[in-house]
Amino acid sequence: MEEIRGRNFDGVTVDMDNRYFVNCKFSNCEIRFRGAGDTKWTNTQFLFCDVLFADAAAATVHFLIGMNILGENFSREPIRPSMTLE
Repeated sequence: MEEIRGRNFDGVTVDMDNRYFVNCKFSNCEIRFRGAGDTKWTNTQFLFCDVLFADAAAATVHFLIGMNILGENFSREPIRPSMTLE
């Protein structure tokens, strides 16, 4: 797993798979998770980012929507978290 420390990402697309983010900040980014590997973070902020599920992760989300576990509107509304995750 690639470890990324102390970086500020602004207005870019960031692939999350197989990465561990420590003391990072994401602002106005597209956060892309493909489901190809673990993702971890410590003391990392996400400010007004869009979350995109692609490939295997998207297939899992569509499966959960089909089973009515996430609800039918889940994929139609952008996910824009503004939080610090530890």
